[in-house]
Amino acid sequence: AFTALQTRTGAYRFGDITHRLAESTLIEGAEELYFRLDSRIRHLLFDEFQDTSLPQWGVLKPLMDELTAGSEGDRAAVIVADPKQSIYGWRGARPQLAADVRSEHRLKQRRLPNSYRSGPVILDAVAQVFEHIQDNEILEQVDGAKAVAERWVKDFLSQAAAYPDQPGYVCMTAGPWADSRRNVNPELLDFAAERIASLHAEAPGRSIGVLVRDNKAVAFLIARLRKLEVPASGEGPTRGL
Repeated sequence: AFTALQTRTGAYRFGDITHRLAESTLIEGAEELYFRLDSRIRHLLFDEFQDTSLPQWGVLKPLMDELTAGSEGDRAAVIVADPKQSIYGWRGARPQLAADVRSEHRLKQRRLPNSYRSGPVILDAVAQVFEHIQDNEILEQVDGAKAVAERWVKDFLSQAAAYPDQPGYVCMTAGPWADSRRNVNPELLDFAAERIASLHAEAPGRSIGVLVRDNKAVAFLIARLRKLEVPASGEGPTRGL
């Protein structure tokens, strides 16, 4: 009844489109698809592929299978992905898909050694933290964390700055230990609020961006900052202030 109502009103949610396409045989019939598109597909480009879910790939896989079955001279498939940037696990993203698809379809791998986004100070700090993260003793305190880090570090690429003279600044401060199973840790957020208030006092004319792991922490942190007389607001549905 729900599906019939959606069809009648055209009221589809984001995820519904994926499921309806997965149930359709249109994409599996290449000739019919080409007729409907009034063209033939010879090139595929997938960007931000690390955020692709299994149902989404189930829709696209027939196109990929058909494309890579032809000669390499007139067809091409390109996948752009960075597993480290996968942030949509909560809606089914599978960053491992990029490696699986590359292997299955025999795609050549090319890694980008230079970063055009960050300067050497930022990149050196990232490398210092992540190059050997699997050896960090703190991981022993979280069940399964070491195994995850060992898999993750296999895809880590230490990059050089494309603009070596670009300035930057990094300061890492360890707060009180927070139970990773808790969405909101008052002690850690109180510590963060005090640090933000200190920075605000030092540079009152500047904006301070704050990223948190969970949306539930946003309201808590805003309340703490306002109590410290620091103006703060949440930016839409994103996990930040």
